[in-house]
Amino acid sequence: MESRVRRAIGIAFVTAACAFGQRTAAQTPSSPSGAVRLNREVTLQQLVDLCAAQGEFEVEYSAPDLVAKVTIRVATELSGEELWTLTNEVLASNGLASVRRPGSRIVSIVKAGEAAAAARVERAEATGNGERTSDGGLGGYQSVVLRSRHRDPKEMVEAIKQVLSKQTGAVVPVGDGGLILVSDYAARIEQASYLLSLLDVPAAEAVVEMVPAKYVKAQELVTAVTGAVAARDEATKSKLRGKPIASIDGATVILTAPASDISTWVSLFAAFDRPPASTTESYLVRGFALDEVSQLIESSCRDSGPQGSGSRWKVVV
Repeated sequence: MESRVRRAIGIAFVTAACAFGQRTAAQTPSSPSGAVRLNREVTLQQLVDLCAAQGEFEVEYSAPDLVAKVTIRVATELSGEELWTLTNEVLASNGLASVRRPGSRIVSIVKAGEAAAAARVERAEATGNGERTSDGGLGGYQSVVLRSRHRDPKEMVEAIKQVLSKQTGAVVPVGDGGLILVSDYAARIEQASYLLSLLDVPAAEAVVEMVPAKYVKAQELVTAVTGAVAARDEATKSKLRGKPIASIDGATVILTAPASDISTWVSLFAAFDRPPASTTESYLVRGFALDEVSQLIESSCRDSGPQGSGSRWKVVV
């Protein structure tokens, strides 16, 4: 199979590559800044060669893979970077990809199905406009190592899968340090990195709140409120975070939840922890002094615990 290497600089870029450059000079106008305007039909090979000449990088490919013709009509001039981005999109639509192989400075054009195995692993570098790979963006298909600093990498892998190409994208956790290896076209890598930045945030700090059970036993209060929360979560499709447990003495609910959810829990406990409706009963005392009877009732029946009498009743003589 014929294989060619195009060099954009040096004496080696004479012969066929130079001849192509001469032909495109007449058909593809170039401004003094090096920008080009495409408004014609070209083969994939011509397009790749033009990018190599404009971007001053070396490229290798199998010529039979690049015989397809495409028509490109662009109203404005394209810089070398914009032309290469457009070319990578065209290659992807034709089942091809540009990659940087391990240990090589040459850009290789390969079939999309072979790209993941051929592309070298790059590191993502933070920039003012987001993240880019350490190869300077030459590889249209890239394998990049990202890091999940706060969340479980396995959870992040499942989320990242949603933005990758179905046929050519791949993502796997690597080791135990939160590293994630993502392979796909550069635009998809950018989406994966952006999604990770949104999801990989520190977990909310838990707060412990002691909620007194004034009228209902703590365990009964916990059962009622957790049942209400489960129904709320199902209705709103959002989960109220936190876990309440009853204290040993039954007088307090121990609530552990993120600070942002504490107030919602407390308001629910307050809604369920209410005194029962009051009633009035009259008794006719016979055989004992009225004061003695009232004192006996006060001392033997009053209970300060939950659901006890406490201060919720009063004897009136």
